[in-house]
Amino acid sequence: DAGDATKRWARILDHVSRSTPEGVWLTAIRCSQGAEHEPVAIEMAGLGPTQEAISEFILRVQNTEDLQGITLRYTQGEFVNEVRAIKFELSGTVAGTGETKKEEAEGDKEKKA
Repeated sequence: DAGDATKRWARILDHVSRSTPEGVWLTAIRCSQGAEHEPVAIEMAGLGPTQEAISEFILRVQNTEDLQGITLRYTQGEFVNEVRAIKFELSGTVAGTGETKKEEAEGDKEKKA
């Protein structure tokens, strides 16, 4: 499982790095898991020059099969070094984690019995 998880994160980070439109910057990527049966939650925060660029980023991130339920949490106008930018945050979950993973493990145990 550790090898699969490592490959999954490599695919996620590669997809995000290749899918980030020009002018959009990520300032944070966080993940957490409350309990083993819950899916791994992912949050991405960043800055973009326009709402359109941020929307483009969201659509591109939604295109990976390793992430699901990607939604925009908020956008907020902000000045960074005297330049107007839009701060944003996305949230979603990592596919193949949580209940689905637990159900698969239980199915494997039943097959072995």
